[in-house]
Amino acid sequence: VMQQQSQSLQLIRNKPVAPPRRERSKPPPKPGINSNEPSDLFIQRPIKEVARLLYDLVEKSDRKYKLHTYTNCFIGRETITIMEENNLCLHRKHGVELCREMEELNIIHHVLYEKGNKFGDNKDSFYQFTIDDNNTNN
Repeated sequence: VMQQQSQSLQLIRNKPVAPPRRERSKPPPKPGINSNEPSDLFIQRPIKEVARLLYDLVEKSDRKYKLHTYTNCFIGRETITIMEENNLCLHRKHGVELCREMEELNIIHHVLYEKGNKFGDNKDSFYQFTIDDNNTNN
């Protein structure tokens, strides 16, 4: 029995040992959408500069809602998406905060001039830039 045990030990000692398994590390999340990390490309700008950039980026057109046509307006949800894609905000909530600040400074306004309502990140919220008020709604 002792001889069998010593032979078994010799076999075990001579057997090549596999290196210990390493856990696969997950790659770090990319900054931007669904990430808590700020984008490396984000630059904090004065609100009026953000508004100027946004004015050139956002699609302004005539839109119909509940049998009424609003001229030269843009959609709240699309605006926040454009701000995210062009690094004008860190995330959607930050974009909404910036747009609300623009609203307070009378840079943008709701098409119905609703003062009580704050900027909304949804597809049914239409806004206009105050400088475009020469085109009034019919």
